[in-house]
Amino acid sequence: MIIFTVAMIISYTICLVLNLVEKRIPKSDELKKLDSDTRLGYVAIGCIGGIYMLTHLISYIIYLFNSLNADPLLYPTWIMLGIIVLNMIVGGIKALVRKITKSEKNNKTTFYNYLLRFITYLYFVYMLYILIVGI
Repeated sequence: MIIFTVAMIISYTICLVLNLVEKRIPKSDELKKLDSDTRLGYVAIGCIGGIYMLTHLISYIIYLFNSLNADPLLYPTWIMLGIIVLNMIVGGIKALVRKITKSEKNNKTTFYNYLLRFITYLYFVYMLYILIVGI
């Protein structure tokens, strides 16, 4: 579980980097103006990033369910599971609203995003501490 925790910290950092790379991909109107080789490169980056994000999400959920056995307090793990479920519900609602109103996705990073990243890192550090010290 310690190796899995360190792997999740590294994986989460890679997700943050991929998120920064994804923000540099041009909008659909700008992509139409580019030549086909450049568009194909952006499509490949998007597909690789999407596959990685999906794999990361599945492994993150598996990690949280496995950490229920290792976490003596259980509250931090249940809070993280709640945050994931809440984010999935809110993300689905936002996507539905964007589809109905035909508006573009806002790529601004909000205070909530920074707070969520900080809480996630704190959780991983907490789990690493619990696993190493063995409370």
